[in-house]
Amino acid sequence: MVRRNLKKIVATVIVSVIVTCSTTKVDATYRFFIITEKQQKDRWCWVTVARGLARNDALVELTQSDGVAYVKGSVVNESGSIEDVQAAAHYFTDFKYSYYESGGILSLDTIVELIDRERVIAAACYKPSIWGGNTGHMFLIVGYNTNEDFSEVVYSDPYDGEIYNKDYDEFCVGEYIYENSIYRRYK
Repeated sequence: MVRRNLKKIVATVIVSVIVTCSTTKVDATYRFFIITEKQQKDRWCWVTVARGLARNDALVELTQSDGVAYVKGSVVNESGSIEDVQAAAHYFTDFKYSYYESGGILSLDTIVELIDRERVIAAACYKPSIWGGNTGHMFLIVGYNTNEDFSEVVYSDPYDGEIYNKDYDEFCVGEYIYENSIYRRYK
């Protein structure tokens, strides 16, 4: 009798857990396990991010200096363009992968979709200057945190090699203004 009651209790608990889990909304959080990297020169955020894109897809033994020399023709401390990031990432993967320029910012839904498909994203940004012109910078989006109260982008800043979380809207138009993206398309 005790054994039969114990089976009923266990069965009731299991059914309760299944029903609770299937009806409870779970907050979405996803972040790659990545080895962050600090840019080696003050204008090399672009090549650092290119290595991050490539390291998501392949073992990269080439250095930041190798990427700069390939793209620029020599090891110079110069800023890079979107095309430079694409060329360097392509080079870092031994020309096995190509990287797509989005032509603008990505919606949070697109970022979530790409991250869920294990694609990191290069985010090209600029910082308006009070003296005219802009200062460019690149970040590597490596994850997201979302729930009904907030939507954050998780990214690596090559300036210091650290990981940060920032509200999506603030990431788009905060200290820097997010203007373009690069990622490898999925199959």
